[in-house]
Amino acid sequence: MATFEDLKRIDKLSWYVVQHYQHLLKPDELAALRGFHIQLKSTEVESLAHKGLLKRWAPETPESRAKMENGMAFLYDAIRDRVLQDHGTEVIINRCPHCNALTRTPRARQCPECFERW
Repeated sequence: MATFEDLKRIDKLSWYVVQHYQHLLKPDELAALRGFHIQLKSTEVESLAHKGLLKRWAPETPESRAKMENGMAFLYDAIRDRVLQDHGTEVIINRCPHCNALTRTPRARQCPECFERW
């Protein structure tokens, strides 16, 4: 079961790639991510309606369930590695020219670490 502590273990580059390049993810990767997000939400609410959502949106395929076995951080890292390998020319990793920190979006022009603008 995914917890909010698992979110803290996801590195910034993995989060960046998954958030901004979801159109490059495979269906089983999307289903596994959706499964983790549903698990996170289900820790907060235990209603019948929510259990219905779990049934409806939980990953059905063995591939997506297998991707969930190693945990959320591992899944994010695996997705990052595959997307960068398969679509490296399409992915823009925007870094601050002053401190080399990863920006929040591919088009950002302000650093979240040193607040420098360019």
